Amino acid sequence: KGFGSAMTAMFWGGLAMLSMLLTFSFLAVEIVHRENKLVEHSYSHCNTAFQSIQSSLLYLVQTTIIADSWGECIRPLVVEHWYYALGFVIVFAVVQLGLMNLILTAVVEQANRAHEHNMQERIADLQKEEE
Repeated sequence: KGFGSAMTAMFWGGLAMLSMLLTFSFLAVEIVHRENKLVEHSYSHCNTAFQSIQSSLLYLVQTTIIADSWGECIRPLVVEHWYYALGFVIVFAVVQLGLMNLILTAVVEQANRAHEHNMQERIADLQKEEE
């Protein structure tokens, strides 16, 4: 019961995280891509990182959840346009600090409830044995 509850909490948390990342991906395609294609990048995949919602979502998952190559594509863009740093910091804070902690809290809460339920069952069993 505890594992199933934890998996349910992780599923809904993951769905919330995916919807938030899709929203940020849409915004990145609409706002960031115009400037990003004009900036010179060291890596060729950075030129198309915000070209479509799919590529933007892949890049945001790579950088915010997996925490891989955070500055690879963003740093040259921020050097040219400093105000994009605010947007990317907000995305990182919302996903990494907000949603990931929310999922962890939900999983721990469900595990705690399952533990309490198991303890109550054990106490009831011990009381039955004493009688």
